[in-house]
Amino acid sequence: MPPSAKKNLNSCAVRFVPSELQARFPAGTPLLTAIHKSGLVISTLCGGAGICGKCLIRLLQGELAITAADQEALSASQLTQGFRLACTAVLQHDCVVEIPNDKTGTAAEILTRGLGRTVSPNLPL
Repeated sequence: MPPSAKKNLNSCAVRFVPSELQARFPAGTPLLTAIHKSGLVISTLCGGAGICGKCLIRLLQGELAITAADQEALSASQLTQGFRLACTAVLQHDCVVEIPNDKTGTAAEILTRGLGRTVSPNLPL
């Protein structure tokens, strides 16, 4: 079901797929804030600086302006297909946003093993 057909000029309806969560946020709300306030988790290893690309989402319906970070990080083909960085997108219109399953997850973790060798963290106490 698409976001509510009834438009409120001061707010935006957002539906997240595949979770099918739907919520309304004030126009101008960063998409990353809307994702978090909806109880969803998306990777943002760069802290929302628009440089890691881990928060890649796909706009399925509606409009999300293309940002300078989108233009730098994504190909023209990706932009045409609706891909955006959640950390730099700002809600201005009702939309449907796909958060790929491989982009959701928990907070980053420090790996202590990998690449065939053991790593021992040497952290000051």
